[in-house]
Amino acid sequence: KTNKNTCCATYVSWVLQEAGYFTAADHTNGAHGIYNKLVSKGWQKISNSSELQPGDIIYFDYGHVEIYAGDGKVYNAGSGGAIRGASPASDSSIYSSDFTCGLRPQN
Repeated sequence: KTNKNTCCATYVSWVLQEAGYFTAADHTNGAHGIYNKLVSKGWQKISNSSELQPGDIIYFDYGHVEIYAGDGKVYNAGSGGAIRGASPASDSSIYSSDFTCGLRPQN
């Protein structure tokens, strides 16, 4: 993308667009907006972090989203280092009280 500024929600929204889950009109720069759009599109809520699967969108109600990569690793844009990383980063917060839910498209 050409925007040189990004955040977790912008990043996840772009990925959802590229994967065909969002249209350009669905794009949002807010974690809460992504959560609301995915719920309205019928995405399944995953309440237990141990049930996350690669590709699930992880939502934290304090205003953060990530993409689960598997094995406790995530793709995110929560920091400059995170977005520049070639590999997914470890994130223990998905196993803590900070975790709100995962979201997965219906089959």
